[in-house]
Amino acid sequence: MDGQHFALLEDIVFERPNGEKITIKANEQSDGASAPRPLWNLFPPFGKYWPAAYLHDALYRYSQLPKDVCDTIFKEAMQALGVDEETVFSLYEAVHFGGQAAFDADRAKQ
Repeated sequence: MDGQHFALLEDIVFERPNGEKITIKANEQSDGASAPRPLWNLFPPFGKYWPAAYLHDALYRYSQLPKDVCDTIFKEAMQALGVDEETVFSLYEAVHFGGQAAFDADRAKQ
């Protein structure tokens, strides 16, 4: 796209541990994990967890789910991708405690 945002070429389906399926539609956009630039050496935007970040972006932007559920699904998706537990913990905590402004901004656009 613009070198910072990417769009899916086809739908992606994530199945939660409880069996619920969540579909991200083709053409949905994401900038990957939204870690601040000084942390990119630890958490680059497109690490192993980037599909989970894509899902999380879509949940914030287009679902009616509460923020804590969106954050939990992000955690579940990272675990399903085999992301190491330290990274899962760090990224989950970052969005859970620091993602309210992004959640509010995305919901305001709905």
